[in-house]
Amino acid sequence: MTQPLIPFPVRVIVPAYKANATIQICLQHIFKALTSFADAEVFVVTHKTTICNFSDDRLHIIDSAKPLNAGEARNVGAQDCGNRILLFVDADVLVHADTFVALTAPIRQGIADATVGNYATDVYGNAFYQKYKKLYIHQAYAREGFITNEFWTAIAAIHGNVFHAVGAFSTTFAFKGGEDTEIGMRITNSGFRIYAVATAQGSHLKTFTFSSLVENDFIKGTRTVVLALQRKTPLSENRHAKKSDQLAVALACLMLILIPAASLVPWLILFMPLLVAGYIYSRGSFVILCIREGIWFTIRALIMSWTLDLVRAASVAFGSGIYFLRKAPAVKAPASAVVTLKPGQEPLRA
Repeated sequence: MTQPLIPFPVRVIVPAYKANATIQICLQHIFKALTSFADAEVFVVTHKTTICNFSDDRLHIIDSAKPLNAGEARNVGAQDCGNRILLFVDADVLVHADTFVALTAPIRQGIADATVGNYATDVYGNAFYQKYKKLYIHQAYAREGFITNEFWTAIAAIHGNVFHAVGAFSTTFAFKGGEDTEIGMRITNSGFRIYAVATAQGSHLKTFTFSSLVENDFIKGTRTVVLALQRKTPLSENRHAKKSDQLAVALACLMLILIPAASLVPWLILFMPLLVAGYIYSRGSFVILCIREGIWFTIRALIMSWTLDLVRAASVAFGSGIYFLRKAPAVKAPASAVVTLKPGQEPLRA
């Protein structure tokens, strides 16, 4: 028996900056995931990106003459959305067929006002760094339930009325992220609810190198720390800074300190096995995922994880320095960021 179509109107928004390598297959997966919706449209905001062989009336292409950062592109795509549910997907993500149904369910049911998804663990054929990134993100975002002060826009949804009530994305961030965390803080501070749907997944096509992983984690980590200090938000509410993550970063730093210290006081090296065991324990859920890929991959992944935990420590120090020493001004929400819905008040729904 054919299932009735979901009546809630939705709009998918895809920022596509130099995305020729992935945009075609990204859109194919998006339209497949929209087959359960009676009223759907797809807005792609492009720059130096060509879309070919799509004649679907639901597809709208907005070509920008200048490069836009992610927040600007998403805001352009969200204009005049009415009371639609907005779905954000990165141009290098292939959503699964059931992703949009699962992602919008908490919003359609009135449980939440915004939702976020997760990366899938389909890592077969991927190079080491891409495989590492997928597995790390998957375990970090694997918990189902309500979250605060975070809106991960690789795969995300929000009711259009709520999106405009909190003032849309800030456009002050450059291309390395930060705008999603910032709007997540405003969503939470305005009394709206964000729900993590761990089963709403997509495959990430982006490739990484050692240097790009380090750069990505340092820049995003620094911006997250600055935002948390500016908004007086506990850093532990970020899903990359849970207690186990904080323990891992602390142990990684102790291990680094112990190496030169042991050259001065040799018996200190006896503590290294204890620190290593504690570190592996703190990264237990990630290690379990890695073991499926083999012992050699697990060893390399733990070394990479240790390195990036040192990078996270550096980003905390650098972000704190930016805030305290330079007295960084708070990032202002857009001028339209006037919350017209009272906390706890239900947004208008289709």
